[in-house]
Amino acid sequence: MEKRIFLLPACQGLGFAKRIERNLSSHSVTVIKADIHKFRDGEFSLQLRQDIQGKVIFIVQQVVVPGTNTNENLFELLLLNSLVKLYKPKKIINVIPYLPYARQDRIVHEGDGLSIQCLGNLLKASGADQLLVMEIHSLIAKEMIPLPTVSISPAPVLALHFRQQCKDMVVVSPDKGAMQRCRDVARLLQTDVAFMEKIRPKPGVAKVRNVKGAVKGKTALFVDDMIDSGGTLAGAVASLKKAKARQMIAACAHALFSDPAPRVIKKLGIKVVGTNTIPQKKYPWYTELDVSGLFADAIIELA
Repeated sequence: MEKRIFLLPACQGLGFAKRIERNLSSHSVTVIKADIHKFRDGEFSLQLRQDIQGKVIFIVQQVVVPGTNTNENLFELLLLNSLVKLYKPKKIINVIPYLPYARQDRIVHEGDGLSIQCLGNLLKASGADQLLVMEIHSLIAKEMIPLPTVSISPAPVLALHFRQQCKDMVVVSPDKGAMQRCRDVARLLQTDVAFMEKIRPKPGVAKVRNVKGAVKGKTALFVDDMIDSGGTLAGAVASLKKAKARQMIAACAHALFSDPAPRVIKKLGIKVVGTNTIPQKKYPWYTELDVSGLFADAIIELA
């Protein structure tokens, strides 16, 4: 029996939901409409336009979108969860391509908070039953969320992009903790893996030290879950040059590119490949890959 799939896009999820829908063309897909109005004082008013009782509803929201307010996008998602819950669906699954706050998953210094735990509690309290995300920052963050959470790997899409360039390539991890992510890419490319020693002296600051593994004379594919300010990337380039890598390319699931990342990357003179979990502006050094097909496959399994 063919599964019926019900997508409900939030304001910032419209584009990504359309891409998912195109990848589900061989299935029965209904895009549910909700009227979302924002008042002058910043409040939202929401109203469903279709019956959702007894259905599995996939609410799609790109929470982090340049030029918009991340926390406002999150609150809109919470309100949508609450609204849908009122009308007795079978299940609510939040599709959040990039889940923010996942880096705030441990207490490093006295007084630190666990923001990802708080966000998970809010999503559950608002009515979500499950999360579908891409490349959550850590297993610790995933375990702090009090909801079943499916974290998709971008490895198949990244490997497909780089498969014509994999001769004399080595996949480089920013640290030991990210080795599994890099092994997934390396396995598909049939290449070796190296890793770096990385420390974080304070939040938002990362320092890369030595390279462990054979990179001399090879193309180093540096793979991280995200590129934010570009500090880790700059340190990686310096370390790989010191280790005599022939060339360097960077890849990530989430291209945040917070200031000063665009200037840093341009100065480094390297190519960067990311995905559309965060819709970015066009840069001459940046290639954006579409991962909506991976989300569509996961949605078929969950529907």
